[in-house]
Amino acid sequence: KELAANPLSPIDMVGCNLYPFPEVVAGGCGMKEAMENVDIGGPAMIRAAAKNHEGVLVVTDPNQYDDVLKEITGDGDVSDEMRLEFARRAFRLASVYDSAIYKYLQGSKKDMEFPRTLWLVFEKVKDLRYGENPHQRGAFYREEFSSQYSLASAKQIQGKELSFNNIMDMDAAVAIVSEFDRPACAVVKHANPCGVAFGESAVDAYRRAHLTDPVSAFGGIISLNRKVDAEAAEEIAGTFVECLIAPSYDGAALEKLKKRKNLRVMELPSLGGRSASRSLDFKRIKGGFLVQDADDDEDNARAWEIVTHRKPDEKEMEAATFAWKVVRHVKSNSIVFGTQD
Repeated sequence: KELAANPLSPIDMVGCNLYPFPEVVAGGCGMKEAMENVDIGGPAMIRAAAKNHEGVLVVTDPNQYDDVLKEITGDGDVSDEMRLEFARRAFRLASVYDSAIYKYLQGSKKDMEFPRTLWLVFEKVKDLRYGENPHQRGAFYREEFSSQYSLASAKQIQGKELSFNNIMDMDAAVAIVSEFDRPACAVVKHANPCGVAFGESAVDAYRRAHLTDPVSAFGGIISLNRKVDAEAAEEIAGTFVECLIAPSYDGAALEKLKKRKNLRVMELPSLGGRSASRSLDFKRIKGGFLVQDADDDEDNARAWEIVTHRKPDEKEMEAATFAWKVVRHVKSNSIVFGTQD
């Protein structure tokens, strides 16, 4: 009736991009700037268009433009399948956008509590060949707006396709070496460290970590928190390794690693730093999650209570502090043998 009573034409397409709220808050900003980047009209428009997708095509991503052009330059119409799929994407975008705002406001609370509602939004990175076992399907998902310190930000430089177990082991290996400011290396098998060491350089740290248990290190995952140079690469390429992850590699190192064409070489530029943001740890149970603070607090050895008759000397305290950082990354009831060397 309104269209008939007024000189108006029906709207058959809505194209809309939202204010970059997630990107702005990820870069660090105050509450005022964050709120200025909360889009109000955009989400309302795309939700209205998506609700009426049978008659309105809603376009929310520049990557969709080519597909739209192909459709409308054909027979001039858009398929029902495209309308429905674009509507799904529009509602997904609106949901993710609202989730980002909620998470930002929740994180701004001075006295952090576990939130009443958890919004967990993940985007699929890739399908995997299988899960933990060959009869299980598997996929890798990235948390929306995930930290630069996470494995989701890593880039594969060479090697075979990553497996479910490779990713689990690399996550454990990255967490270990991120504990340390000094050059450090971890060798991981089945998500457990079988060797962790400091060194004067990347190659020195690797040699020490590998020497801890050379048998278990065979076919393991190696993480380093320093750039891999040619000397370190030659040592690593001299044995069988499933994956290597480090902040960066020099050109000569990559040439040497190419000798092991199946070796998965991963680059994570932020490796070696620690995220300052509070993180949560999840344990899946039937029907829900158990949630706890991640065990990533900075340790203060000076606050330890010494209960033995003889107090450890400086070298022993250094070894104990090192072992204490490692032990939280060992599964089940744990014993870590550490030396100041």
